[in-house]
Amino acid sequence: MDEVLSTLVILLSVASSSASLGYWLAKQFEKINAKLRVIEARLDGLEMGIYGFFESFGS
Repeated sequence: MDEVLSTLVILLSVASSSASLGYWLAKQFEKINAKLRVIEARLDGLEMGIYGFFESFGS
């Protein structure tokens, strides 16, 4: 009985650690995704600015 209880405690500990790591990783990926959206928006603005610059020479 002692061995079964020890095994359950270890499995619970591993499961808890894995869940915590998964939660933390999800938060980190969320932060990275938010930063990438900001960068993408800035690049889109830069692209529009470059197109506008070259179009002003074309007309």
